[in-house]
Amino acid sequence: MNRQLSVLFTNTWLLDRAGTELVVYELATGLLAAGHYPMVYSPQLGRIADDLRASGIPVTDDLGCLPRKPDIIHGHHHVETMQALLHFPQACGIYVCHDRTAWQDTPPVFNRILRYVAAGLNCRERILITGHITDDRIAVINNWVQLERFPCRRDLPSKPKHALVYSNYAKPGGYVESIRKACDECGIALDVIGRFYGNTITEPGKVLGNYDIVFAVGRSALEAMACSAAVIVCGIHGLGPMVKASEVGALRAWNFGMRCLRFPLEIDHILEQIRRYDPADARQVSSYIRRDAAFSSALEQYLRLYESVLCEHESRKTAYGDEIGDYLKATVQRLGEYELKVYGLDTPPQWMESLDETDSRNVSLRIIEAPRRVKRGSAFNVLAKIHNGTKRTLSSSKPFPVHLAYHWLSPYAGKVRIFEGIRTLLCVPVEPAASAACSIKVIAPGERGFFRLRPALVQERVRWMDGGSLFHLSDRIIFVE
Repeated sequence: MNRQLSVLFTNTWLLDRAGTELVVYELATGLLAAGHYPMVYSPQLGRIADDLRASGIPVTDDLGCLPRKPDIIHGHHHVETMQALLHFPQACGIYVCHDRTAWQDTPPVFNRILRYVAAGLNCRERILITGHITDDRIAVINNWVQLERFPCRRDLPSKPKHALVYSNYAKPGGYVESIRKACDECGIALDVIGRFYGNTITEPGKVLGNYDIVFAVGRSALEAMACSAAVIVCGIHGLGPMVKASEVGALRAWNFGMRCLRFPLEIDHILEQIRRYDPADARQVSSYIRRDAAFSSALEQYLRLYESVLCEHESRKTAYGDEIGDYLKATVQRLGEYELKVYGLDTPPQWMESLDETDSRNVSLRIIEAPRRVKRGSAFNVLAKIHNGTKRTLSSSKPFPVHLAYHWLSPYAGKVRIFEGIRTLLCVPVEPAASAACSIKVIAPGERGFFRLRPALVQERVRWMDGGSLFHLSDRIIFVE
């Protein structure tokens, strides 16, 4: 790459030398050494923010204080990524997902995010199941090791003597005690390093080489393997295998993470993995990691991705459409999916079967209260009342959920202006012959003028239930300013 890039990293916090904080630190310092201009934004600053500043990298909790505008935003975490993209409308971005379940890692669906990066196949699946991001926009860049910080140790002993639980999520008691009992049975001394034990370390490469077996997941497992320890994939969610040369490639593809945790954290299963200890095989695993997981390779992958994204951005600067409207629509739909889980409507016995045409005519939805004026593109709520005149309970459960929705029409002629309104869950099932008050989430049109808001019910993959006279009589004229 011939040009100097200004790259803005985002992260929820910059407190400890762990997790995504270390990813940001290593990538930012790597870009600086390669002649580029990295900057970092986070609303919560701490020790690693100080380390970045000491390296000469601008760090801020106020996007308005950055010394220059970024060419590209390298986003970690949903909220912070969107803050940066909205603050810098000239910039394009990539979004990197590091966790399968954490809410802050939820991939934002936004037009100027041109590529999504998964730290392993587990995160790739999370990005795909958003339903809005296609496979051709996803790259996989696995975690790495800065090899100079994690030197190979001497050969392992024929029998393991020292083991380590290496995790910032391990707490006194819990699964650590099961590991301790298994190690005691094998005559192995066990240590624990992690946040909840009050002994986090800044230079793990100087410590990991002292252990024969290390229990860890993700990046921590990778670092221990680089130091030639025999690694058992293990974390708070379960137990995985002792990493062998025959399967290290497959396990690395899943980032030695949740998908690799195949067994319960029971003493018998832990003992079975300890008995698979093989010093020669652990040396082969370490050699593979040191070839395949070098930081220089990951940095080069990111630089190529930046260049590709910037070229695409420069070719389509005026073709992004309604950025905010599209983002709000996708986000509200995702919030609805989370609500479904919170209310327990995604599992039996609440399943919603298909309604026939007769049933659909016996359901009504009437607006009770709605604003007279709203701002263009704004989100607001409408109070409505649903009546279920069928013999079936209505709910937003699978496989054919019933959702609240709406259409936008011309104020007088009734011509449809926007047919597909965003969906709102029926958070409480509506029993046969019963009525219920409900709140409908609505997004205003993006243009000024008078519009007619028509409430609607839709049974997904079956039909819209919006043809009865009660729906039409319930229309409200709203001025969009």
